[in-house]
Amino acid sequence: MADEGAQLIEGQQPTIYTLYIQGGGMKGIIPLTVLARLEELTGQSPVDLFQVMEGSSVGAFLVAGMNIRDPDDPDKAKYTMKDGLQLFVETTPQIFPDKGLRTLKMATDQVFDGLAEASEEINTDIEEWANTDVIDNPDGDTLTSGFNGLATGAKWLAGGIPYASLELFQWIRPDWEPEEYMFEQKDIRNVYESVLGKDTKLSDCRNVIHMPVYDAMTKKINFLSCRNGVSSHDITMADAAVAASANNFIVELFAREDVVHRNEDGTTYTKDVAWLDPAMVHIPTGHNIEANRITGEMPPMKLVEMTVNSRGSYFSDEWYHEADTGASAAFNWAADTINGDLQNLEGLSPKEVQDEYYKAGGIWGAFEGGLKDFQNHINQVHDMNKNSPLGPDDRIMIGPVKSQTDEPSFLQAQDASPETIDQILDYAGQTIQTQNDAITNLAYELVENIHLMGRITDQEYEDIKTRIDQSPLEKSTLPQFLKEISPLQEKPTTPQIEVAPATPS
Repeated sequence: MADEGAQLIEGQQPTIYTLYIQGGGMKGIIPLTVLARLEELTGQSPVDLFQVMEGSSVGAFLVAGMNIRDPDDPDKAKYTMKDGLQLFVETTPQIFPDKGLRTLKMATDQVFDGLAEASEEINTDIEEWANTDVIDNPDGDTLTSGFNGLATGAKWLAGGIPYASLELFQWIRPDWEPEEYMFEQKDIRNVYESVLGKDTKLSDCRNVIHMPVYDAMTKKINFLSCRNGVSSHDITMADAAVAASANNFIVELFAREDVVHRNEDGTTYTKDVAWLDPAMVHIPTGHNIEANRITGEMPPMKLVEMTVNSRGSYFSDEWYHEADTGASAAFNWAADTINGDLQNLEGLSPKEVQDEYYKAGGIWGAFEGGLKDFQNHINQVHDMNKNSPLGPDDRIMIGPVKSQTDEPSFLQAQDASPETIDQILDYAGQTIQTQNDAITNLAYELVENIHLMGRITDQEYEDIKTRIDQSPLEKSTLPQFLKEISPLQEKPTTPQIEVAPATPS
Protein backbone atom coordinates (compact mmCIF):
# COMPACT_ATOMS: atom_id res chain seq x y z
CA MET A 1 0.00 0.00 0.00
CA ALA A 2 1.05 3.63 -0.28
CA ASP A 3 3.58 4.78 2.29
CA GLU A 4 1.97 6.47 5.27
CA GLY A 5 1.91 10.21 4.66
CA ALA A 6 2.41 9.90 0.86
CA GLN A 7 0.85 12.80 -1.02
CA LEU A 8 -1.81 11.54 -3.42
CA ILE A 9 -2.42 13.45 -6.63
CA GLU A 10 -5.43 15.69 -6.01
CA GLY A 11 -8.66 14.56 -7.64
CA GLN A 12 -7.32 11.17 -8.72
CA GLN A 13 -7.56 7.82 -6.94
CA PRO A 14 -4.77 5.25 -7.22
CA THR A 15 -5.45 1.58 -7.93
CA ILE A 16 -4.49 -1.42 -5.80
CA TYR A 17 -2.57 -3.72 -8.16
CA THR A 18 -2.20 -7.35 -7.02
CA LEU A 19 0.49 -9.51 -8.62
CA TYR A 20 -0.35 -13.21 -8.65
CA ILE A 21 2.25 -15.76 -9.82
CA GLN A 22 1.08 -19.27 -10.71
CA GLY A 23 2.93 -22.36 -9.62
CA GLY A 24 4.72 -24.53 -12.13
CA GLY A 25 8.05 -25.80 -10.86
CA MET A 26 10.78 -25.16 -13.40
CA LYS A 27 8.37 -23.06 -15.45
CA GLY A 28 8.77 -20.34 -12.81
CA ILE A 29 11.46 -19.13 -15.22
CA ILE A 30 8.65 -17.72 -17.40
CA PRO A 31 7.07 -15.22 -14.95
CA LEU A 32 10.57 -14.33 -13.71
CA THR A 33 11.49 -13.36 -17.27
CA VAL A 34 8.35 -11.27 -17.71
CA LEU A 35 9.08 -9.47 -14.44
CA ALA A 36 12.70 -8.95 -15.53
CA ARG A 37 11.42 -7.24 -18.67
CA LEU A 38 9.08 -5.08 -16.56
CA GLU A 39 12.01 -4.13 -14.34
CA GLU A 40 14.17 -3.39 -17.38
CA LEU A 41 11.50 -1.04 -18.78
CA THR A 42 10.83 0.89 -15.57
CA GLY A 43 14.04 0.63 -13.60
CA GLN A 44 11.81 -0.28 -10.62
CA SER A 45 11.64 -3.51 -8.63
CA PRO A 46 8.26 -5.28 -8.93
CA VAL A 47 7.96 -4.91 -5.14
CA ASP A 48 7.79 -1.13 -5.67
CA LEU A 49 5.34 -1.36 -8.58
CA PHE A 50 2.67 -3.64 -7.05
CA GLN A 51 0.75 -3.05 -3.84
CA VAL A 52 -0.10 -6.70 -3.08
CA MET A 53 1.75 -9.89 -4.07
CA GLU A 54 0.53 -13.50 -4.01
CA GLY A 55 2.07 -16.73 -5.23
CA SER A 56 1.25 -20.44 -5.26
CA SER A 57 3.92 -23.15 -5.10
CA VAL A 58 7.03 -21.87 -6.88
CA GLY A 59 5.18 -18.57 -7.26
CA ALA A 60 5.33 -18.24 -3.46
CA PHE A 61 9.11 -18.70 -3.58
CA LEU A 62 9.40 -15.98 -6.24
CA VAL A 63 7.23 -13.58 -4.23
CA ALA A 64 9.33 -14.29 -1.14
CA GLY A 65 12.55 -13.69 -3.06
CA MET A 66 11.35 -10.33 -4.33
CA ASN A 67 10.59 -9.26 -0.74
CA ILE A 68 14.07 -9.91 0.65
CA ARG A 69 15.66 -6.64 1.72
CA ASP A 70 19.09 -5.43 0.66
CA PRO A 71 21.21 -5.69 3.85
CA ASP A 72 22.99 -2.44 2.90
CA ASP A 73 19.74 -0.57 2.15
CA PRO A 74 16.67 -2.21 3.73
CA ASP A 75 14.35 0.02 1.69
CA LYS A 76 15.51 -1.68 -1.49
CA ALA A 77 15.20 -5.22 -2.82
CA LYS A 78 18.22 -7.47 -2.44
CA TYR A 79 17.76 -9.15 -5.82
CA THR A 80 17.06 -7.82 -9.29
CA MET A 81 14.93 -10.03 -11.51
CA LYS A 82 18.04 -10.96 -13.50
CA ASP A 83 19.64 -12.02 -10.22
CA GLY A 84 16.55 -14.11 -9.57
CA LEU A 85 16.71 -15.78 -12.98
CA GLN A 86 20.34 -16.71 -12.56
CA LEU A 87 19.81 -18.04 -9.03
CA PHE A 88 16.78 -20.04 -10.18
CA VAL A 89 18.70 -21.69 -13.00
CA GLU A 90 21.67 -22.45 -10.75
CA THR A 91 19.80 -23.78 -7.70
CA THR A 92 16.73 -25.67 -8.97
CA PRO A 93 18.75 -28.76 -10.00
CA GLN A 94 19.26 -29.25 -6.25
CA ILE A 95 15.45 -29.26 -5.75
CA PHE A 96 14.72 -31.60 -8.65
CA PRO A 97 17.71 -33.99 -8.81
CA ASP A 98 17.68 -36.72 -11.44
CA LYS A 99 15.82 -39.67 -9.91
CA GLY A 100 16.29 -41.97 -12.90
CA LEU A 101 13.05 -43.07 -14.57
CA ARG A 102 11.17 -41.12 -11.89
CA THR A 103 7.91 -40.76 -13.83
CA LEU A 104 7.85 -44.41 -14.86
CA LYS A 105 8.52 -45.56 -11.28
CA MET A 106 5.87 -43.28 -9.82
CA ALA A 107 3.21 -44.16 -12.40
CA THR A 108 3.96 -47.90 -12.24
CA ASP A 109 3.97 -47.96 -8.44
CA GLN A 110 0.64 -46.14 -8.34
CA VAL A 111 -0.91 -48.48 -10.92
CA PHE A 112 0.16 -51.53 -8.90
CA ASP A 113 -1.14 -49.90 -5.70
CA GLY A 114 -4.46 -49.45 -7.43
CA LEU A 115 -4.46 -53.05 -8.63
CA ALA A 116 -3.63 -54.26 -5.14
CA GLU A 117 -6.72 -52.52 -3.75
CA ALA A 118 -8.89 -53.62 -6.67
CA SER A 119 -7.69 -57.23 -6.71
CA GLU A 120 -8.73 -57.88 -3.10
CA GLU A 121 -12.28 -56.79 -3.88
CA ILE A 122 -12.41 -58.50 -7.28
CA ASN A 123 -11.01 -61.81 -6.01
CA THR A 124 -13.52 -61.81 -3.15
CA ASP A 125 -16.31 -61.24 -5.67
CA ILE A 126 -15.00 -64.04 -7.92
CA GLU A 127 -14.88 -66.50 -5.01
CA GLU A 128 -18.40 -65.60 -3.91
CA TRP A 129 -19.73 -65.88 -7.47
CA ALA A 130 -17.97 -69.16 -8.20
CA ASN A 131 -19.12 -70.83 -4.99
CA THR A 132 -22.75 -69.80 -5.31
CA ASP A 133 -25.10 -72.59 -6.41
CA VAL A 134 -26.76 -72.12 -9.78
CA ILE A 135 -29.85 -74.06 -8.61
CA ASP A 136 -31.11 -73.93 -5.06
CA ASN A 137 -30.83 -77.41 -3.50
CA PRO A 138 -32.22 -77.28 0.05
CA ASP A 139 -32.97 -81.02 0.06
CA GLY A 140 -29.48 -82.08 -1.06
CA ASP A 141 -30.65 -83.76 -4.27
CA THR A 142 -27.73 -85.72 -5.75
CA LEU A 143 -28.40 -84.77 -9.39
CA THR A 144 -28.78 -81.08 -8.52
CA SER A 145 -25.64 -81.19 -6.37
CA GLY A 146 -23.74 -82.71 -9.28
CA PHE A 147 -24.97 -80.01 -11.67
CA ASN A 148 -24.02 -77.26 -9.22
CA GLY A 149 -20.58 -78.86 -8.84
CA LEU A 150 -20.05 -78.80 -12.61
CA ALA A 151 -21.27 -75.19 -12.74
CA THR A 152 -18.89 -74.20 -9.95
CA GLY A 153 -15.98 -75.76 -11.83
CA ALA A 154 -16.97 -73.93 -15.01
CA LYS A 155 -17.25 -70.62 -13.16
CA TRP A 156 -13.86 -71.15 -11.55
CA LEU A 157 -12.37 -71.74 -15.00
CA ALA A 158 -13.97 -68.50 -16.23
CA GLY A 159 -13.02 -66.53 -13.15
CA GLY A 160 -9.57 -68.03 -12.93
CA ILE A 161 -8.18 -65.85 -15.72
CA PRO A 162 -8.77 -62.46 -14.03
CA TYR A 163 -8.00 -64.03 -10.63
CA ALA A 164 -4.66 -65.41 -11.81
CA SER A 165 -3.87 -62.23 -13.75
CA LEU A 166 -4.32 -60.04 -10.68
CA GLU A 167 -2.22 -62.38 -8.57
CA LEU A 168 0.46 -62.38 -11.27
CA PHE A 169 0.48 -58.59 -11.38
CA GLN A 170 1.16 -58.49 -7.65
CA TRP A 171 3.87 -61.14 -7.93
CA ILE A 172 5.84 -59.28 -10.62
CA ARG A 173 5.33 -55.76 -9.27
CA PRO A 174 8.59 -53.80 -8.82
CA ASP A 175 9.57 -53.14 -5.22
CA TRP A 176 9.79 -49.34 -5.50
CA GLU A 177 9.39 -47.10 -2.48
CA PRO A 178 8.24 -43.45 -2.55
CA GLU A 179 11.83 -42.36 -1.80
CA GLU A 180 12.79 -43.52 -5.28
CA TYR A 181 10.50 -41.09 -7.09
CA MET A 182 9.55 -38.40 -4.55
CA PHE A 183 11.78 -35.36 -4.01
CA GLU A 184 13.01 -34.39 -0.54
CA GLN A 185 11.79 -31.39 1.42
CA LYS A 186 15.25 -30.85 2.89
CA ASP A 187 16.59 -30.10 -0.60
CA ILE A 188 13.88 -27.48 -1.16
CA ARG A 189 14.61 -25.98 2.25
CA ASN A 190 18.37 -25.81 1.61
CA VAL A 191 17.82 -23.86 -1.61
CA TYR A 192 15.15 -21.57 -0.15
CA GLU A 193 17.26 -20.75 2.90
CA SER A 194 20.31 -20.04 0.75
CA VAL A 195 18.30 -17.51 -1.28
CA LEU A 196 15.91 -16.09 1.35
CA GLY A 197 18.15 -16.35 4.38
CA LYS A 198 17.89 -18.89 7.16
CA ASP A 199 16.78 -16.35 9.78
CA THR A 200 14.71 -13.96 7.64
CA LYS A 201 11.24 -13.76 9.19
CA LEU A 202 7.98 -13.66 7.27
CA SER A 203 7.37 -10.32 9.00
CA ASP A 204 10.48 -8.87 7.29
CA CYS A 205 8.57 -8.48 4.00
CA ARG A 206 8.73 -5.22 2.03
CA ASN A 207 5.24 -5.54 0.57
CA VAL A 208 1.83 -6.98 1.40
CA ILE A 209 2.16 -10.69 0.54
CA HIS A 210 -0.06 -13.77 0.69
CA MET A 211 0.96 -17.42 0.24
CA PRO A 212 -1.93 -19.92 0.27
CA VAL A 213 -1.50 -23.29 2.00
CA TYR A 214 -3.97 -26.05 2.82
CA ASP A 215 -3.92 -27.48 6.35
CA ALA A 216 -4.50 -31.23 6.11
CA MET A 217 -5.32 -31.33 9.83
CA THR A 218 -8.17 -28.81 9.80
CA LYS A 219 -9.23 -29.08 6.12
CA LYS A 220 -9.01 -25.29 5.87
CA ILE A 221 -7.10 -22.84 3.72
CA ASN A 222 -4.51 -20.77 5.54
CA PHE A 223 -2.82 -17.69 4.13
CA LEU A 224 0.76 -17.08 5.22
CA SER A 225 0.66 -13.31 5.04
CA CYS A 226 2.63 -10.19 5.91
CA ARG A 227 1.52 -6.57 6.03
CA ASN A 228 3.40 -3.55 7.37
CA GLY A 229 5.91 -5.68 9.24
CA VAL A 230 3.29 -7.88 10.90
CA SER A 231 2.93 -11.52 9.83
CA SER A 232 0.05 -13.95 10.17
CA HIS A 233 2.34 -16.64 11.59
CA ASP A 234 5.60 -16.51 13.53
CA ILE A 235 7.69 -18.40 10.98
CA THR A 236 10.60 -17.67 8.66
CA MET A 237 10.20 -16.59 5.06
CA ALA A 238 11.77 -19.91 4.02
CA ASP A 239 9.24 -21.81 6.18
CA ALA A 240 6.38 -20.04 4.41
CA ALA A 241 7.79 -20.68 0.94
CA VAL A 242 8.51 -24.36 1.73
CA ALA A 243 4.98 -24.89 3.06
CA ALA A 244 3.45 -23.22 0.01
CA SER A 245 5.59 -25.42 -2.27
CA ALA A 246 4.90 -28.73 -0.48
CA ASN A 247 2.91 -30.32 -3.29
CA ASN A 248 2.18 -33.85 -2.13
CA PHE A 249 2.48 -35.12 -5.70
CA ILE A 250 6.23 -34.67 -5.42
CA VAL A 251 7.35 -34.02 -1.81
CA GLU A 252 6.24 -34.55 1.80
CA LEU A 253 4.05 -31.83 3.30
CA PHE A 254 5.20 -29.26 5.88
CA ALA A 255 4.56 -30.55 9.43
CA ARG A 256 5.22 -28.61 12.64
CA GLU A 257 3.85 -28.42 16.17
CA ASP A 258 2.89 -25.29 18.08
CA VAL A 259 3.09 -22.73 15.26
CA VAL A 260 2.20 -19.24 16.48
CA HIS A 261 -0.85 -17.85 14.64
CA ARG A 262 -1.73 -14.15 14.80
CA ASN A 263 -5.31 -12.83 14.68
CA GLU A 264 -6.30 -9.58 13.01
CA ASP A 265 -6.51 -7.86 16.42
CA GLY A 266 -2.92 -8.85 17.21
CA THR A 267 -3.69 -11.63 19.69
CA THR A 268 -1.87 -14.92 19.17
CA TYR A 269 -2.41 -18.62 19.73
CA THR A 270 -0.45 -21.79 18.94
CA LYS A 271 -1.62 -24.70 16.82
CA ASP A 272 -0.12 -27.77 15.15
CA VAL A 273 -0.08 -27.60 11.34
CA ALA A 274 0.32 -29.97 8.40
CA TRP A 275 0.47 -27.59 5.45
CA LEU A 276 0.57 -28.56 1.81
CA ASP A 277 0.59 -26.71 -1.48
CA PRO A 278 -2.96 -26.16 -2.82
CA ALA A 279 -1.60 -24.97 -6.15
CA MET A 280 -3.46 -27.71 -8.01
CA VAL A 281 -6.28 -25.18 -8.18
CA HIS A 282 -4.31 -21.98 -8.92
CA ILE A 283 -7.07 -19.51 -8.14
CA PRO A 284 -5.83 -16.09 -6.95
CA THR A 285 -7.55 -14.77 -3.82
CA GLY A 286 -5.15 -12.19 -2.36
CA HIS A 287 -7.04 -9.26 -3.90
CA ASN A 288 -10.19 -10.40 -2.11
CA ILE A 289 -8.37 -10.65 1.21
CA GLU A 290 -7.36 -7.01 0.81
CA ALA A 291 -10.83 -5.95 -0.36
CA ASN A 292 -12.38 -7.51 2.73
CA ARG A 293 -10.12 -5.37 4.93
CA ILE A 294 -11.26 -2.10 3.38
CA THR A 295 -13.99 -0.12 5.09
CA GLY A 296 -15.80 2.65 3.31
CA GLU A 297 -15.48 3.33 -0.41
CA MET A 298 -13.75 0.55 -2.35
CA PRO A 299 -10.74 1.85 -4.30
CA PRO A 300 -10.11 0.60 -7.85
CA MET A 301 -8.44 -2.83 -7.88
CA LYS A 302 -6.69 -4.81 -10.62
CA LEU A 303 -5.29 -8.32 -10.68
CA VAL A 304 -2.18 -9.05 -12.76
CA GLU A 305 -1.77 -12.81 -13.17
CA MET A 306 1.56 -14.13 -14.40
CA THR A 307 0.86 -17.48 -16.08
CA VAL A 308 3.10 -20.39 -17.07
CA ASN A 309 0.83 -22.12 -19.62
CA SER A 310 -0.41 -21.11 -23.04
CA ARG A 311 -3.98 -21.78 -21.91
CA GLY A 312 -3.74 -19.05 -19.25
CA SER A 313 -5.51 -20.28 -16.12
CA TYR A 314 -4.60 -23.77 -14.96
CA PHE A 315 -8.22 -24.80 -15.30
CA SER A 316 -11.27 -23.49 -17.11
CA ASP A 317 -13.75 -21.11 -15.53
CA GLU A 318 -15.75 -24.18 -14.50
CA TRP A 319 -13.31 -24.56 -11.61
CA TYR A 320 -14.70 -21.33 -10.16
CA HIS A 321 -18.16 -22.88 -9.86
CA GLU A 322 -19.62 -24.75 -6.95
CA ALA A 323 -19.19 -28.49 -6.52
CA ASP A 324 -22.34 -29.48 -8.42
CA THR A 325 -21.27 -28.00 -11.76
CA GLY A 326 -18.73 -28.68 -14.50
CA ALA A 327 -15.29 -30.02 -13.73
CA SER A 328 -15.83 -29.60 -10.00
CA ALA A 329 -18.71 -32.08 -10.15
CA ALA A 330 -16.44 -34.69 -11.75
CA PHE A 331 -13.77 -33.90 -9.18
CA ASN A 332 -16.21 -34.33 -6.32
CA TRP A 333 -17.54 -37.57 -7.79
CA ALA A 334 -14.01 -38.98 -8.05
CA ALA A 335 -13.32 -37.97 -4.45
CA ASP A 336 -16.41 -39.83 -3.27
CA THR A 337 -15.68 -42.86 -5.45
CA ILE A 338 -12.08 -43.43 -4.36
CA ASN A 339 -12.21 -44.58 -0.76
CA GLY A 340 -8.69 -43.66 0.29
CA ASP A 341 -7.12 -44.26 3.68
CA LEU A 342 -5.99 -40.64 3.89
CA GLN A 343 -9.48 -39.28 4.30
CA ASN A 344 -9.45 -40.10 8.02
CA LEU A 345 -6.53 -38.32 9.68
CA GLU A 346 -8.26 -37.11 12.83
CA GLY A 347 -6.26 -37.35 16.04
CA LEU A 348 -2.87 -37.71 14.32
CA SER A 349 0.12 -35.49 15.04
CA PRO A 350 1.55 -33.27 12.25
CA LYS A 351 4.42 -35.74 11.71
CA GLU A 352 1.98 -38.67 11.53
CA VAL A 353 -0.14 -36.82 8.96
CA GLN A 354 3.02 -36.11 6.97
CA ASP A 355 4.01 -39.79 7.12
CA GLU A 356 0.56 -40.96 6.00
CA TYR A 357 0.63 -38.72 2.95
CA TYR A 358 4.19 -39.67 2.13
CA LYS A 359 3.67 -43.44 2.50
CA ALA A 360 0.71 -43.25 0.12
CA GLY A 361 3.20 -41.97 -2.45
CA GLY A 362 2.96 -39.65 -5.41
CA ILE A 363 -0.02 -39.55 -7.71
CA TRP A 364 -2.09 -42.32 -6.15
CA GLY A 365 -1.58 -40.95 -2.67
CA ALA A 366 -2.60 -37.49 -3.83
CA PHE A 367 -5.76 -38.81 -5.40
CA GLU A 368 -6.63 -41.03 -2.46
CA GLY A 369 -6.14 -38.47 0.26
CA GLY A 370 -6.11 -35.22 -1.60
CA LEU A 371 -9.25 -35.13 -3.72
CA LYS A 372 -11.55 -34.21 -0.88
CA ASP A 373 -9.04 -31.66 0.35
CA PHE A 374 -8.70 -29.98 -3.00
CA GLN A 375 -12.46 -30.00 -3.60
CA ASN A 376 -12.87 -28.34 -0.23
CA HIS A 377 -10.25 -25.78 -1.24
CA ILE A 378 -12.07 -25.05 -4.49
CA ASN A 379 -15.33 -24.44 -2.66
CA GLN A 380 -13.71 -22.23 -0.02
CA VAL A 381 -12.04 -20.09 -2.69
CA HIS A 382 -15.30 -19.92 -4.61
CA ASP A 383 -17.00 -18.55 -1.52
CA MET A 384 -14.25 -15.94 -1.10
CA ASN A 385 -14.61 -14.86 -4.73
CA LYS A 386 -18.39 -14.47 -4.71
CA ASN A 387 -18.11 -10.76 -3.96
CA SER A 388 -14.96 -10.09 -5.97
CA PRO A 389 -14.16 -6.38 -6.38
CA LEU A 390 -12.84 -7.01 -9.89
CA GLY A 391 -14.79 -5.90 -12.93
CA PRO A 392 -14.57 -7.58 -16.37
CA ASP A 393 -11.61 -5.40 -17.41
CA ASP A 394 -9.74 -5.55 -14.10
CA ARG A 395 -7.91 -8.85 -14.68
CA ILE A 396 -4.71 -8.76 -16.72
CA MET A 397 -3.13 -12.10 -17.71
CA ILE A 398 0.41 -12.13 -19.06
CA GLY A 399 2.11 -15.34 -20.10
CA PRO A 400 2.75 -17.73 -22.99
CA VAL A 401 0.39 -17.92 -25.97
CA LYS A 402 -0.50 -20.88 -28.18
CA SER A 403 1.46 -19.59 -31.19
CA GLN A 404 4.73 -20.21 -29.33
CA THR A 405 6.68 -23.36 -30.09
CA ASP A 406 8.09 -26.17 -27.90
CA GLU A 407 5.89 -25.55 -24.87
CA PRO A 408 7.32 -27.41 -21.85
CA SER A 409 5.14 -30.29 -20.70
CA PHE A 410 3.65 -30.83 -17.24
CA LEU A 411 6.32 -33.44 -16.48
CA GLN A 412 9.11 -31.04 -17.43
CA ALA A 413 8.01 -28.75 -14.59
CA GLN A 414 9.87 -31.16 -12.28
CA ASP A 415 12.80 -31.74 -14.62
CA ALA A 416 15.90 -29.61 -13.97
CA SER A 417 18.03 -31.22 -16.64
CA PRO A 418 20.17 -28.82 -18.72
CA GLU A 419 18.08 -29.63 -21.79
CA THR A 420 14.78 -28.77 -20.09
CA ILE A 421 16.14 -25.57 -18.52
CA ASP A 422 17.41 -24.49 -21.94
CA GLN A 423 14.01 -25.23 -23.50
CA ILE A 424 12.15 -23.23 -20.82
CA LEU A 425 14.56 -20.31 -21.14
CA ASP A 426 13.92 -20.27 -24.88
CA TYR A 427 10.17 -20.45 -24.27
CA ALA A 428 10.42 -17.55 -21.79
CA GLY A 429 12.26 -15.56 -24.44
CA GLN A 430 9.39 -16.21 -26.86
CA THR A 431 6.93 -15.07 -24.17
CA ILE A 432 8.44 -11.60 -23.74
CA GLN A 433 8.32 -11.25 -27.53
CA THR A 434 4.67 -12.28 -27.95
CA GLN A 435 3.66 -10.31 -24.83
CA ASN A 436 5.87 -7.26 -25.30
CA ASP A 437 2.98 -4.85 -25.96
CA ALA A 438 1.08 -6.12 -22.90
CA ILE A 439 4.18 -5.84 -20.70
CA THR A 440 4.91 -2.32 -21.98
CA ASN A 441 1.34 -1.16 -21.42
CA LEU A 442 1.43 -2.62 -17.92
CA ALA A 443 4.69 -0.76 -17.23
CA TYR A 444 3.05 2.56 -18.11
CA GLU A 445 0.02 1.72 -15.91
CA LEU A 446 2.06 0.73 -12.86
CA VAL A 447 4.36 3.74 -13.05
CA GLU A 448 1.44 6.14 -13.40
CA ASN A 449 -0.15 4.48 -10.38
CA ILE A 450 2.86 4.84 -8.06
CA HIS A 451 3.05 8.47 -9.22
CA LEU A 452 -0.56 8.96 -8.14
CA MET A 453 0.37 7.39 -4.80
CA GLY A 454 3.18 9.88 -4.31
CA ARG A 455 5.85 7.17 -4.41
CA ILE A 456 7.81 9.01 -7.11
CA THR A 457 8.14 12.71 -7.94
CA ASP A 458 6.81 14.39 -11.09
CA GLN A 459 10.32 14.48 -12.57
CA GLU A 460 10.96 10.81 -11.76
CA TYR A 461 7.65 9.95 -13.40
CA GLU A 462 8.59 11.78 -16.59
CA ASP A 463 12.05 10.20 -16.59
CA ILE A 464 10.62 6.68 -16.26
CA LYS A 465 8.10 7.28 -19.05
CA THR A 466 10.95 8.42 -21.29
CA ARG A 467 12.92 5.32 -20.31
CA ILE A 468 10.01 3.08 -21.35
CA ASP A 469 9.60 5.00 -24.62
CA GLN A 470 13.26 4.45 -25.42
CA SER A 471 13.41 0.75 -24.46
CA PRO A 472 12.01 -1.28 -27.36
CA LEU A 473 12.55 -5.02 -27.17
CA GLU A 474 15.13 -4.76 -29.95
CA LYS A 475 17.41 -2.90 -27.52
CA SER A 476 16.77 -5.27 -24.60
CA THR A 477 19.70 -7.19 -23.15
CA LEU A 478 17.32 -9.81 -21.73
CA PRO A 479 17.16 -12.23 -24.71
CA GLN A 480 20.94 -12.49 -24.77
CA PHE A 481 21.04 -12.85 -20.98
CA LEU A 482 18.66 -15.84 -21.20
CA LYS A 483 21.05 -17.51 -23.62
CA GLU A 484 24.07 -16.77 -21.44
CA ILE A 485 22.61 -18.38 -18.29
CA SER A 486 21.52 -21.54 -20.10
CA PRO A 487 23.40 -24.57 -18.75
CA LEU A 488 23.95 -25.62 -22.38
CA GLN A 489 25.71 -22.38 -23.20
CA GLU A 490 29.43 -22.90 -23.65
CA LYS A 491 31.20 -20.90 -20.99
CA PRO A 492 34.28 -18.93 -22.02
CA THR A 493 37.47 -20.60 -20.92
CA THR A 494 40.72 -18.97 -19.96
CA PRO A 495 43.20 -19.54 -22.80
CA GLN A 496 46.11 -21.74 -21.84
CA ILE A 497 49.50 -20.09 -22.35
CA GLU A 498 52.12 -22.46 -23.52
CA VAL A 499 55.39 -22.02 -21.68
CA ALA A 500 58.49 -22.83 -23.69
CA PRO A 501 60.87 -25.28 -22.02
CA ALA A 502 63.84 -23.65 -20.34
CA THR A 503 66.94 -23.43 -22.49
CA PRO A 504 69.96 -25.04 -20.86
CA SER A 505 72.50 -22.45 -19.89
